[in-house]
Amino acid sequence: MTKAIVMGSFVVHEAHPEHGLGRVIAMGAFATRVLFSHGGLRVFRADDTQRLRSVASPPAADIAVLEEKERVLAAGAADPPSGDPPKAAAPKKRARKSALPA
Repeated sequence: MTKAIVMGSFVVHEAHPEHGLGRVIAMGAFATRVLFSHGGLRVFRADDTQRLRSVASPPAADIAVLEEKERVLAAGAADPPSGDPPKAAAPKKRARKSALPA
């Protein structure tokens, strides 16, 4: 049986393990905010938190990374995900105007 997720819990996202280790930083009636070591800040609806899996206390180095990210977030700085940047879509070509017969 898994532990209940509460404020301060360490979690992983089953569908996105590339986000790395996460820590629950806020819980509300409708949403839970989780700060991930590689995935940045993510918000989960109340009915979507079952995808989060609680984990045992991680190594001190992982906790230090999350504490630093939380400090930066509290200072108001943006914390972009540290994964690969999204690929920009190629611009669409415009259709040629057909010449009207004179």
